[in-house]
Formats: sequence, C-alpha cells, structure tokens
Amino acid sequence: HIGDSFSSLMHIIKGRELLVSGSKVPMHQWRLLYHLPAFRTLKIMDCTDLSTSPDMTQHLSSIDLQCLRLSSLDQAELPNWLAKLTSLHELTLDRCESMTSLPQWLGEVTSLKKMEVIFCPKLEKWLKSKENKRFIAHIDITGHEITISIIIFGGSFRRVK
Repeated sequence: HIGDSFSSLMHIIKGRELLVSGSKVPMHQWRLLYHLPAFRTLKIMDCTDLSTSPDMTQHLSSIDLQCLRLSSLDQAELPNWLAKLTSLHELTLDRCESMTSLPQWLGEVTSLKKMEVIFCPKLEKWLKSKENKRFIAHIDITGHEITISIIIFGGSFRRVK
C-alpha cells in the first residue's frame, strides 16, 4: 500500500503531463498510474528505483506515452522497460550523472525520434564517439555538447554552448 504520502509526489500538469518527484517507492508499486487518465508526457525526477513489472510496462505502453523525461537519476543505465514504449517519440535525460552509455536496444525503439541529453557528463563523453551513435542514427540527439546555463538578471535563462 502506497498511502497518501506518495500521491503528494505526483502532479498532473495541464491534464496531459504527469510529474513524479522524489519517490523512494519502487516504480512497480506506483499503482496510482493505473487510475489516472491517459497522459502523453511522464516526467520522473529524483526517484531511486525505476524497476517495474510487466503489467506496469504494458500499461505505460497502452496509454500512448509520447514524451519521457528522466531527471536527477542515479543509475548507470536506462531502465529496460523503455524498450517496450512503442509510442515514445521524445526522451530527455537531465542530470543523470551516473549514466555512462546507451543500450543497444534503444536503436530498436523506432518511434523514438528525438533525444535531449543535458548535464550528463559521462553520457555526453560517450556520445562524442561516432561509433557509439551508429545504432541510434535515426534519433536526433541534441544537447550532448557540454551546456552551460547562465542566469540573466530578471530571472530568464540563456544557454551557451
């Protein structure tokens, strides 16, 4: 049983996006996902265990999930269940500092057209090799150069590469 404390970690944004932040509960126990209306974008931030069950993977695949953002994860690899997301068009990896490479199966996710890599230094280094990017040639990868954000007075941001 997850309880009310977990529901406070889930936020529905604009009715089509779901943000899960700071969960210490394994993903296969995120039962609330089964009861939410279909959402197109899932953002997972600072969650420790992204292990999932076949039922959860099938559910994520069935809701036509198109965009996935993984932020501040302490994992060396992408979770295997991503391979089953047949509607996924866009993947963003943000501040996944332990991630060192991309799995071969990512090349088989033919629906994936765009990937953004932000502040993932080990992965950015790995992506600099043309040989490493060969199996994901169909994916438009942006942001894999070291990106620095500069705060401009007044609260706006400008990226400098």
